[in-house]
Amino acid sequence: MTHPDHAHPATPEEFLRRYQISLWLDTYEDIFSDFDPRPLGQRALSDDFLSEAKRAIRERKEGSFELHLLIPTTQRSPTTEAVVRKRLREHFTKHATRLAGERKSRIVRGALTACAGFGIIAIAASMPEGESFLRRIVSIILEPSGWFTMWFGFDTVFYGTKEIAQDATFYERMAHASIVFENC
Repeated sequence: MTHPDHAHPATPEEFLRRYQISLWLDTYEDIFSDFDPRPLGQRALSDDFLSEAKRAIRERKEGSFELHLLIPTTQRSPTTEAVVRKRLREHFTKHATRLAGERKSRIVRGALTACAGFGIIAIAASMPEGESFLRRIVSIILEPSGWFTMWFGFDTVFYGTKEIAQDATFYERMAHASIVFENC
């Protein structure tokens, strides 16, 4: 059974529009940082390349796609392309894994913070009522502290992970993309 996201569009033009992202390169060096002197198989990716890829990904529907890297025929090298393809896959997989772990960690910390806030509120509510100055001060401090802590935890869980989730989605999609080099 074919999933609708994986069904091929009716025309080649539709396929290109929905499932292909193309980036124009002058050389393979355009993918990598100018400041990193290591060999291509170890180099950091260029911020410009990553930001262009993110922009292109945002414009595409969910599901799989092909990343087409257009490079002049005179610059093409199958050996270099294999190294670059492997490096891109390693980079995207590593960052997808790291960001997924960071997101999970933030959710757990946020949930624990919200529980701690609830605990503070419970302590404030269970304090015996009395006219003692110290009890009133402790109650006045504990109740808003508990509410603040609880809502801060909820904020972390629901809103503090949004940007990480977007980045994780980008890297996850790139890690599974087909990478194709083409003549331009």
